[in-house]
Amino acid sequence: MKRKTARDIFVESFHALAQTRSIDRITVREIAENCGYSTATFDRHFMDKYDLIVWDYARGIEQLISRIGINVGFYFDSKNRRPSSTYEDMFYGYILGMDTFALGLIKAAKLIEDGRLDILLRERYISYTSTEIGHKIRNHTATLAELADCAACMKKPENPGSGRQELLEQIMNEVMFG
Repeated sequence: MKRKTARDIFVESFHALAQTRSIDRITVREIAENCGYSTATFDRHFMDKYDLIVWDYARGIEQLISRIGINVGFYFDSKNRRPSSTYEDMFYGYILGMDTFALGLIKAAKLIEDGRLDILLRERYISYTSTEIGHKIRNHTATLAELADCAACMKKPENPGSGRQELLEQIMNEVMFG
């Protein structure tokens, strides 16, 4: 299972808060406190809550594009969730939402074109393509008994190596904000 990063935790915190009120009423302090982090930690990962939103959309769209290709469609809905209920408010809501999706697509395309994340992820998960059990896991044909046997035969690695999470995040930041 993938370990959650601080960015992931901040995004989850933001999503939880966004279920209860509009984003314009959510503060960085609330996002940080909701997940047990300080605002200083938040500031090390994002410039502000809008930076968090763009990062979240870009990451999601990059994952979508890399899995199913560029020929995708989006369903976007701008519901009245706050006192802003005029046609003008809804118009701006749609425009802002579409602009955010567009920016996410632009950043996702840059991440894919850059290619460094793909290389690092291939290196990180090489055993899924270079071993028999890895192929079975990817093809969803591995049984629990096979996995248990494989785990029993494995010894604890002396040095499991680095997941290079910081490098991955640096590449994301460089491509998205550089």
